[in-house]
Amino acid sequence: MFEGIPKMLLEELFTSTIGLNRLITEAININEKLNLAVNTYSSPVKFDLEEFWTAVEYDLSDLIAMPPKSLGRALGIYLLLMTKDQAAIHGVPAPKRFPIKHPIDPKLYTRDRMRQTHDIVHMLTNFNTSQEVEIGLQAFYLAQRNSPLSPLQIMQTIGNFWARKVGKDYLSAITEGLEMGVQAKPYIALQIIEERFTHDIEEIRTDMNIVPGQGKTWNWS
Repeated sequence: MFEGIPKMLLEELFTSTIGLNRLITEAININEKLNLAVNTYSSPVKFDLEEFWTAVEYDLSDLIAMPPKSLGRALGIYLLLMTKDQAAIHGVPAPKRFPIKHPIDPKLYTRDRMRQTHDIVHMLTNFNTSQEVEIGLQAFYLAQRNSPLSPLQIMQTIGNFWARKVGKDYLSAITEGLEMGVQAKPYIALQIIEERFTHDIEEIRTDMNIVPGQGKTWNWS
């Protein structure tokens, strides 16, 4: 299971001495060694790259003005809460924060599209912004085979649990994310979801086979 992963990295993962930048570096190395990149010939990325597709830019006011039960309205409210509770930069919609300019390397496109849709996936999965939820979302990404960074972050969280640094809620969030990601249609984070902002969020979840958790501390509802 751990073949090809340096022993020191494993020790660091399970003793919480490795930072995010090192995780990203190791994820890139593992991706290159094991060829874990998204297959651009069998995913939404192929169409996007061929058509030079880019997400339409939008403002918070545009999202808030969308129908009450729409994905766009839900995202707008989410971003307003993020602006209130965290850095004001979250009030700037993702396409403006992470612009994509074609032509672009497929790996960089995949990375930036995941950045652009990260908050949208929060809405679709009903994961809020607590710490355990972010690792739950990484579990969703892992099940969708989106990023080699996800398994490393999950391994680190399991190491923290083993060392009694985080509680069992983190494991429960990981389980929920894995189950949801396996059941959902492939590559949710790479779909052109923005073009469905005015659609009912439940309709979109049903179409994408996303069955979000309910009633837990890390769920919006």
